[in-house]
Amino acid sequence: MKCMNLKLSGIRQNLASGVAVALCATMLALGTTGCTPQQQANAKTAIAAIDQYEPELAVAVDTLSSTVAVFLPSDAALITAAQATFDATAAELKTLCDAYVATPNAGTLASIQSALTTLLNTNANQFLAAAHISNPQSVAAAKLAIGAVRTILLLMQGQLQTVQTPAQNAAAAAATTLKVSEVLPYLDRHRVERATGVPFRVAVAYEEAQGF
Repeated sequence: MKCMNLKLSGIRQNLASGVAVALCATMLALGTTGCTPQQQANAKTAIAAIDQYEPELAVAVDTLSSTVAVFLPSDAALITAAQATFDATAAELKTLCDAYVATPNAGTLASIQSALTTLLNTNANQFLAAAHISNPQSVAAAKLAIGAVRTILLLMQGQLQTVQTPAQNAAAAAATTLKVSEVLPYLDRHRVERATGVPFRVAVAYEEAQGF
């Protein structure tokens, strides 16, 4: 009987091990927090880095607001029309990042990507709207300020890319309406190089290869 119990115990352990491996493989395929402590630590570090960009994003948004404040009301309205959505989503992103660092899970990670995509697309709408500003000098000023915001958003997205699968990154890129090549002259080259530690052209080439 004792021998039988030991045998059953061994079978249960093997089954448990097999289920754990299967679950781990599924989680990795979905690009979740990872199954090993190191993978989970890497994911939390990446999300914490996104969270740390929030103050810098707020400064860039404030600069954008002060830039368009001197425009003609009709020109300013083109840029500020979507600002309420941007502000609300930025606050949501902050909450999501804090929640993920406290309790990592796949659902929160997916929500972070969704919020980032919304921010990128809202910023894209502002950038595209800037082309319709009546004063050419204002167009340039608006795009420069919007480019500063987009630089931070792309750095945030770059952090998230490190903890997602290629398929998830491709889906995120496909959902982003404005590509890096379209805003290239307006991105903060030095900011990108400081953050990534690589030449600007290398960072851009990588993002373009990902579909962004």
